[in-house]
Amino acid sequence: MALMKLSFCAFLASASTLVKRTLPDDVAAQRAAFALDGSAYAYFAPENLSAVDWVIYFEGGGECETHVDCLERAKSSLGSSRALPATLDSDLITDGVLSSRAHANPFAAFGFVYLPYLSGDDWLGAQSAAADPWGSGGA
Repeated sequence: MALMKLSFCAFLASASTLVKRTLPDDVAAQRAAFALDGSAYAYFAPENLSAVDWVIYFEGGGECETHVDCLERAKSSLGSSRALPATLDSDLITDGVLSSRAHANPFAAFGFVYLPYLSGDDWLGAQSAAADPWGSGGA
């Protein structure tokens, strides 16, 4: 497994603060890991990555329904890593599975990674080629 060096925001954070980490452009290009607007994919993790056990949370989102819908989503945090905040409070963003409150969450001592849904796409079946559902040529 390859390790990658990511930039950290330098500040003291509470246990429930997750820091936005954007993939370096070369890594995003190698993995085709881009948001709808073409920005490199970003995720949230604690500043301190020393946890032994981890909860990885995939945000739901729903696909783009139309080409216009995709264009609009690309202007927001539903489709642009640039529109994501610098930090998130894990106690507030999910149904409690990322809560740092031990009395409410049996996973509170774990490290948390929050993966936002930024692509607006669906993954179904075994097709390996990208589809162009609106005949837009990616525009």
